[in-house]
Amino acid sequence: MKMIKKKLDKSYSGQEYRDKLNLKIGSMVSSLRKKRGYTQEEMAQKLGIPQGTLSKLENGKSDIKLYQLFLFLRTFEGESKNH
Repeated sequence: MKMIKKKLDKSYSGQEYRDKLNLKIGSMVSSLRKKRGYTQEEMAQKLGIPQGTLSKLENGKSDIKLYQLFLFLRTFEGESKNH
């Protein structure tokens, strides 16, 4: 039991974990968007969200919703680079 408590003390809090996850996902979204040659404005339009929302997602300032992630991935499904 003491060993478990020590591991828990060193682990991230729920918010810290969420913040790190948001940063990681945002970085991946930004990288994929750029590799495909889209601006934030173009990508936001394809997703049907405001450009500011996409910016917040890419910078880890907002939680990405599951449906947003699904739409983002689906947008690139079967698509070649540079549109």
